Parts: sequence; structure tokens; C-alpha cells
Amino acid sequence: MPLLTRMIGAPLHVDIGPGTVANAVFIGLFVDGLLAIDAVDSLSDSPLAVRIVLMLAGVLIRQFFVLRHRGQVRWGLPVSGVALLTALAIAIAPKMTATGGEKVAFSAVQGVIKERCVACHAAAPTQAGFAQPPKGVMLETSDQVAANAAKIAETVGNKYMPIGNLTQMTDGERALVATWYAQGAATR
Repeated sequence: MPLLTRMIGAPLHVDIGPGTVANAVFIGLFVDGLLAIDAVDSLSDSPLAVRIVLMLAGVLIRQFFVLRHRGQVRWGLPVSGVALLTALAIAIAPKMTATGGEKVAFSAVQGVIKERCVACHAAAPTQAGFAQPPKGVMLETSDQVAANAAKIAETVGNKYMPIGNLTQMTDGERALVATWYAQGAATR
């Protein structure tokens, strides 16, 4: 006897009609999308709004398939869903940093890194809870900073680092690091 039948006390009858496979695939993709949203959340200042827009777009697209299998075709539903997804992608896309203006001195960036990053990213971290630098990344010397410049700019720019903003990095400091990287990440 199948486990599900034992659990509910009656046999489970599934109607394999038109759209069942499409609906099952869609539900699987939707659940996978919800599980992967944490990556999107780190790019957005409003993760709840991102989830709501994703779910609304999913509902619109799924409703199109439900109605289509009943013989009703309403193209406005998937078009609206795709428009919402496109608008969301544009809204949460990383912003380009201006490279013009005054050249950012490495000493300014190094000051930010020493104050906001080195507490964890050192050979002997001073931040409580860290016995070694995360992922082995150390940022104590200019050579170490240069070797990790792209990752620093990415993780600081999307607010993934500092973790939970433990060291209280400001948006101005984040912009300084992003501009330094956009200008070529010179360390000398």
C-alpha cells in the first residue's frame, strides 16, 4: 500500500487531464524560484516587495494555463506576468557606478577596508565568532586587496558584506569602493 494512501486513509486519484503536466512543472519551478529568492533579496532594498511581484507574476502566468486548458485564451495574463518580471529585473539590477569625477585614492579605500573588513578578513580576526578569515580571504595588505578587488566591489556593492552590516559600513563608503573599482582598482 502506498505511503500516501496509508496517511490519508483512502486511495489518491489523480486526474491526468490536459494541463496537469504543465501545472506540475510550473509549480515545481515556482517553488524552486521561492527557494532561490534569497539571492535576489540581497540585491533589493525591499525583499518582501520582490517576493510579492514574483508571486503575482507567477499567478498571472499560471492562470493563463488554467484558463487555456478550459478553452479560454487570455493573452493579457502572461503578457502582464512577463511585464512584471521584466520590470522587476530592471528594478533590482545592479546600478552602474560613475567613473568620472575625482580619482579615488587607494588610501581612502584602504581606510574603509581596514575599518570595515579587516576585523574578519585578517590572519587573526578580531571580530567575535571568527577563528579564521571567511573563505580564507585576507585583506590586510594592498596586494591582498588588489587580488580580491572584483569580489570586494561586488559583495560590498550588493550589500552582501559586511555580513549583517556588523561593522556599520555606510552607503557613502560602499560608493567609494565601487567608484575605486570602476576606475581600475589601482593600489599604488
